[in-house]
Amino acid sequence: MGLSTDRIVNNQASTLEHLLCSICHEILWHPVTCGTCEHSFCETCLNQWFQHQKRCPNTCEYQQRARVPHLLTQLLSQLKVTCKNTINGCTEIILYEALEKHEETCPYEIKKCQGCLKSILKQNADQYELQCEHVEIFCINCQATYRRRDTHNAIVCLRNQMKNQNDLFELKLTSLENELKRQTELLINIDQQQKALIGHLDKQSRLAEGK
Repeated sequence: MGLSTDRIVNNQASTLEHLLCSICHEILWHPVTCGTCEHSFCETCLNQWFQHQKRCPNTCEYQQRARVPHLLTQLLSQLKVTCKNTINGCTEIILYEALEKHEETCPYEIKKCQGCLKSILKQNADQYELQCEHVEIFCINCQATYRRRDTHNAIVCLRNQMKNQNDLFELKLTSLENELKRQTELLINIDQQQKALIGHLDKQSRLAEGK
């Protein structure tokens, strides 16, 4: 999808007409150009189009140009755009080429708390999650994951460590028992092969003596 024309600050209708994607009818975003008809489209719009159609939106055989026309690139680079987070308080006006980088780090972006899933501003997220009782915490001592509201004192941590050690011991013991079983089966197999070989040699020896 493209950028809404409402977000363009230096809006000149005559210029914007040449910067619209003919699929979504918004300002081109990550444009790609058909080398056959020379029309440009938003990359995302065109990818969605080709999920249902085989030909270019202009019904020609689509062949992507290696580069978008220089004039189109120049016109887009001159646009000044409001941040998508304006509704949340961001007052930045950004050049088209710098918009994506700004919005990736904009402090007014809404994100969900990792614990309670409440919607909060990115700039407040770290402080909020330091106090949220639903956030999960990982204990490096006992390897347990628990919520901040749960009880995890020294006694609980020690019990977890003891359980981990016991589980590890049982795991190693099981591994040793399996290895012992494997070695025993191997020895039995070798013994059977030796007995079979000795029996075969004895048989050959008796046959030789009979001759």
